[in-house]
Amino acid sequence: MIEGWGGMYILELVPAGVCGIMPGLALTDLLARVYRLVKAGQREEAYETFQGVLPQIVFSLQNMELFPHAERGCWQRVGFFRLRRCATPR
Repeated sequence: MIEGWGGMYILELVPAGVCGIMPGLALTDLLARVYRLVKAGQREEAYETFQGVLPQIVFSLQNMELFPHAERGCWQRVGFFRLRRCATPR
């Protein structure tokens, strides 16, 4: 079973047997860390890490049109993209 919604329910679903998540690229490394910590039984550290990630997940998933802009903003802040703007549909 794979969990969607950007990893929002990872803490509840890993113990239930989820084997993967579908996060946005901007949070992949952090959510992979949360997943590994939960699997290793280090729930307190997993909760602490997830606590910093969840606001971004909730914000970006308010609207599926907002998601690419929020993702690009995260990538732009770490220097992956020079410009913040996304392509507009034609």
